Amino acid sequence: MTRVGIVGGGVSGLMAAWELSELGFEVELFEAAPVLGGLASSFDFDGFRIERFYHFICRTDETLIRTIDRLGLHDRLHWKQTRTGFFYEGRHFPFSHGLDVLRFSPLSWPEKLRFAWGVYRASRMTDWHSLEGQPAKQWLIDTLGPKAYEVVWDPLLRIKFDRYHDDISAAWMWHRIHRVARSRTSPFAGERFGYLEGGSDLLVGTLSEKTKANGGKIHLSTRVEAIAAEGNRCTGLRVGGEFREFDAVICALPLTLVPQLLPEGAPEYRSALEKLESIGVVCMILRLRHPLTKDFWLNVNDQRISFNGVIQYSHLNDDPRLEGRTIAYIPFYLDRGHPRFQYSDELLYDEYCAALSILNPDFDRGWVEGYRVFRAPHAQPICGLDFSDRVPRIRTPWDHLYMIESTQLYPADRIISGNLRLAQDAVTIALGEMGYSGRLPFPERDPSDIPA
Repeated sequence: MTRVGIVGGGVSGLMAAWELSELGFEVELFEAAPVLGGLASSFDFDGFRIERFYHFICRTDETLIRTIDRLGLHDRLHWKQTRTGFFYEGRHFPFSHGLDVLRFSPLSWPEKLRFAWGVYRASRMTDWHSLEGQPAKQWLIDTLGPKAYEVVWDPLLRIKFDRYHDDISAAWMWHRIHRVARSRTSPFAGERFGYLEGGSDLLVGTLSEKTKANGGKIHLSTRVEAIAAEGNRCTGLRVGGEFREFDAVICALPLTLVPQLLPEGAPEYRSALEKLESIGVVCMILRLRHPLTKDFWLNVNDQRISFNGVIQYSHLNDDPRLEGRTIAYIPFYLDRGHPRFQYSDELLYDEYCAALSILNPDFDRGWVEGYRVFRAPHAQPICGLDFSDRVPRIRTPWDHLYMIESTQLYPADRIISGNLRLAQDAVTIALGEMGYSGRLPFPERDPSDIPA
């Protein structure tokens, strides 16, 4: 039987493992952490299982929606119209749809109309290649207007990307606008997002269970030490000081962890990978007695507040087990070498409580029933100008060694649906090169759309 080793137990590694096990391949997956899921993993928040980092589903997330159906979880997927807000220099504004934009007083009437028209055009645009060589900042200014950029978009770029913000590709920014805008049924309707009962924990757990039911093996707290090769052919993995032979290997790790595992050779390839950069994220999760606002997503642009948004996830998934409480995420993206990345949980909590009292003057610390802080050092690829020329391929210089990495989603962001699709792409390529001629259980994509 053909044996496939998978390095990494995030959603892409799990998806590849499940797809291959469904087809009868012998699969072993190795995850260094004690839990599965990667950035989609969950934790126990005082008796309530919840994701470490927030996730939501858009209508355009076709691979995820199909996968939920294939896993038999379609009755656990729900859709809800949500509210978006904007807190600008001490004032709260609704910001869910076109009419809200027209009422947004920080912009003049000509600026509002230009902003609304620019977002609409971006939502209808499908060919992003012409944007690749343009900086996102200049494209947003040219498309939406300088005032709209300063008020609405500057915090997203400046706070999220810090020293990199002038170099982010307009194509990446376009996709963020496009994905959310396409979740509206009309320009005058709010976004309609989906969620799974049980969150991504249900997806991760079901993929794991079904893989193991098919005979697949999943090893937790097991770090792969090296990918082995003879010449230009991958032969297996070194785990626990021992060599394990595999007919093919799929590596599904953050890009910054890959070069140190690669076999000898291909110095130019290794160098190209090492030049790609990413930033980390520090995310605080609070369980509150009362909601801060009625918004699912509250954008923030206020000189007194360090972060640029609060996601009140319970406004999307109002799980009855919360008994009316609010779950709020406050993410802050930054270079993992930045001093702020090492701030203590207590220091962040003090700072954020002061900020929350600005967002809602009624807030006090008595609202907080608990909080947690999670850090991920490799959360967001830096998608610079003409980034598609630098995106690593699924195929590597070594035969039968394949790589899945969120940079391959470009210009899309690192969403669960995209990572599931990448796993299917890697499986498609690997099967073809291993001589498999059977029918695949998922729709095959046009080869030109696969970063092969």
